[in-house]
Amino acid sequence: MRYVGEHEVACDTDTLGFPSISGCIAIVYVAKGALFGYHCYGGFQQAARATGFANYINAHFLRGPGTRLYGVTFASGAPSRGYGATGWKDAWKTEVQLYATALGYTGKIRGYDLANSGAAGSAYVEFRRTVDKCEIWVKQWNSAYETKGANTSHMNHKYLHPTNQALQMRMNVTTAVAGPAPMRVHTVNLA
Repeated sequence: MRYVGEHEVACDTDTLGFPSISGCIAIVYVAKGALFGYHCYGGFQQAARATGFANYINAHFLRGPGTRLYGVTFASGAPSRGYGATGWKDAWKTEVQLYATALGYTGKIRGYDLANSGAAGSAYVEFRRTVDKCEIWVKQWNSAYETKGANTSHMNHKYLHPTNQALQMRMNVTTAVAGPAPMRVHTVNLA
């Protein structure tokens, strides 16, 4: 299991956890050999960020054909990704589609609107691999749940610079998340 903090990209064969999704979006690409995740904070430079994420995947030895793409965020309601009170679903779909385009991915795209989760302000989102797709689990986020430590896998956990999309080493990362158990949620079709 790997935890993906703000502006981080990560790879794991089975599980990715995203602490503190508030105005952020958790992007997960399910490839044949692994899950690839990006914790995208802020909504600016979306196409460039999608390209940076695709570059990370394309350079990784576990890259492979994709079977699912997910985008999980507070799409409607507060706090939100900033999509607006009307047209939010189309804006959400458009943002996730940018990642599909950058990846050359044409398969199923799914998402979950955290406004439906009961989490107030910020959520923890976990993606658990189930063959060629993921189960998504969610709980209320509290920073007291987080333990940080040394990044022991620099190839599988990097910082993606938010403006120039350069990959950088990340020395200190989230290594554990405590607190109550998350609840399973069900995604909707985004494309």
